[in-house]
Amino acid sequence: MGSVLEAPPEEWPQVFPIQIGCGVIGTANLARVELIENNRVIYTHLRWRGPASQMAFQLKLETVTYYPRYYYVRVTQTDGQLAWSSPVFIDYRVPPDMYYWQPAPAGRSGREKRRSK
Repeated sequence: MGSVLEAPPEEWPQVFPIQIGCGVIGTANLARVELIENNRVIYTHLRWRGPASQMAFQLKLETVTYYPRYYYVRVTQTDGQLAWSSPVFIDYRVPPDMYYWQPAPAGRSGREKRRSK
């Protein structure tokens, strides 16, 4: 369940800023709508003016970071009921030569000390 957006390195500059739009229609009045990134609340939209079962917001995420991430929306109604959206995963397809860790060459365990010349 959910969507995966893949971006090869040549497309990374076009990914940012990430623009997110959200609209919610509840079965009761809404208390708040939260945007979650990698299991952390990064934005909360509160209902400030009177009761309403509908809420919407738009958000632009300017921070440029090239690590895998996912987003979803969590909705809380005034009656305590909760709802979640399906997640959207952003997967940066990193070429093997860009990884910080490389597997040890064949015949080496990776634990041997390298000799300095």
